[in-house]
Amino acid sequence: MEWMASIPLWTLCLTIFVLRVCDVTLGTVRTVAIVKGYISIAVGLGFFELMFWVLAISQVISRLDESWLLAFAYAGGFATGNAVGIIVERKLAMGTSVVRFLSSEHGEAIANVLRRDGHKVTTFHGEGSHGPVTLVY
Repeated sequence: MEWMASIPLWTLCLTIFVLRVCDVTLGTVRTVAIVKGYISIAVGLGFFELMFWVLAISQVISRLDESWLLAFAYAGGFATGNAVGIIVERKLAMGTSVVRFLSSEHGEAIANVLRRDGHKVTTFHGEGSHGPVTLVY
C-alpha cells in the first residue's frame, strides 16, 4: 500500500483510529453472534474485523518510527471501539436479558401477555409470606 506512505501523519492517525474502532466494534458484535449461534454472521464479521485490523496494524508497525502518535491512535481506537461495540450490540439487541418478578395476583396473566408477544416465559408457583405467589421468569 504505497499510496498510504504519502498520507500526512495526522490523517494516518485518524485513519488508524477509525479502522481500530471499526475492528473492535465488529469483534464485540461477532462475539455475541458466536454466543448466540449465528455462524454466518460471525464468519462475515470476523472477515471484516481482521481486514480492518491488518490495515491498521500494518501502518502502525511500518511507520511507528515517524511518530508514537500512531500507537496512541491505535490504542485510542481500541478503547473507543469497546464502547462503540457495546452500544451497537445494545441497539441490535442480540444479547439476552433475564427478568424475574413475583406477583401475588397477576402472575399468570402477565406471563400470558409476554408469551403472546413472543417472549420465552416460565412460571413457578410458590408460597410467600402472605400467601401464594407466582414467579415469572
